[in-house]
Amino acid sequence: MNINLSCSVLLFIASSGSAKIDFNREIRPILSEHCFACHGLDDPQGGLRLDFAEFAYKGGKSGFPAITPGDLEESEILHRVVSTEEDDRMPPKGETLKPEQVKLLRQWIASG
Repeated sequence: MNINLSCSVLLFIASSGSAKIDFNREIRPILSEHCFACHGLDDPQGGLRLDFAEFAYKGGKSGFPAITPGDLEESEILHRVVSTEEDDRMPPKGETLKPEQVKLLRQWIASG
């Protein structure tokens, strides 16, 4: 087998694996755009902060985590950002998350 072909095959295999989604680089900007106004550092509504993953894992006053790593069903944030119910939808006002943002959030949560 040709050495160039071997290297190409190895590079393809290495690059075809799914890259780990980085919270600070990919998820935090989405939450900053849509959530930090109410769930950031200053007086977070419901006691829920989303500016750091660790706070989202703990949840707010409800006692339920906004994000449960590896569990899409138990991650309340997903239910809220895709809800069509006005009382449940987040963010409650303004622009909703774009489909690609929801997909990325879903992938990040699923990856654990």
